[in-house]
Amino acid sequence: MNESETIKKIEDTLLKIANHKDNPDIVFIEIDTGGSEEGIIPYLNLYGNLILNQENLDNVIQKAIGKDEFGYIIDILDCVIWNDFEIEIPSLYPNWPNELEIGNLKIINAIKKTIDGNRKKFSHIRKLYFHYVDNFDFVKIIDKAA
Repeated sequence: MNESETIKKIEDTLLKIANHKDNPDIVFIEIDTGGSEEGIIPYLNLYGNLILNQENLDNVIQKAIGKDEFGYIIDILDCVIWNDFEIEIPSLYPNWPNELEIGNLKIINAIKKTIDGNRKKFSHIRKLYFHYVDNFDFVKIIDKAA
């Protein structure tokens, strides 16, 4: 898949996640190489979640960072829709795993473009984060108060 096809797939998948019938309010978009059988190939995974028991995600993230355990975050989320290991993104990272910033910027720009062009479809999304799997360096793209 070339770069423009990859960007289009990211945009289409993000719209599908955001507009799921259960109205997820938290979206995580993460880069993961764990599903690769062919060697280290980066994938972009998208997850649409609901918060369980009115938990405060910001507080739970801080707890997870303090304990260095991503599981605290997963424990308060009900994942209602996901796209795992379907979007290969090597075309965005021609020198993987070096020069990650170039590919990251392409993904972040695609996400922002999708949101900006579809504001109404994202109005219920309270938080949208981009990051690498099991890494706490989140790029907050949507961060509304509860």
